[in-house]
Amino acid sequence: MNSNVPDIQARLERLQQDYARQLPDRVAVIDQLWQQLLSAPDTAIRQELIRLCHTLAGSGASYGFAQVTEQCRQIEQILLSLEEGADIPAALSQQFHRHLNQLRESL
Repeated sequence: MNSNVPDIQARLERLQQDYARQLPDRVAVIDQLWQQLLSAPDTAIRQELIRLCHTLAGSGASYGFAQVTEQCRQIEQILLSLEEGADIPAALSQQFHRHLNQLRESL
């Protein structure tokens, strides 16, 4: 049974590497959707952003990317605090960008 451990470890490392390679594109999508939301508040875009951040928060933990999880949870909370269809307060926009920048730095 121990002879399979190196194979399993190698597979896990490849999965982590694949996940890490996809992160910049996913973060770019979050940024693009946020820009759309800033220009025109839209429930569907907000919900998509929440879903993306929630998914990344969960998968980040699974793949050992604690900072991804933490920053995505913070962004998700900001998105959940927004009122439907309302303009986004400057303070929340600044918080969003701070967490997004920290997310980028963690990549």
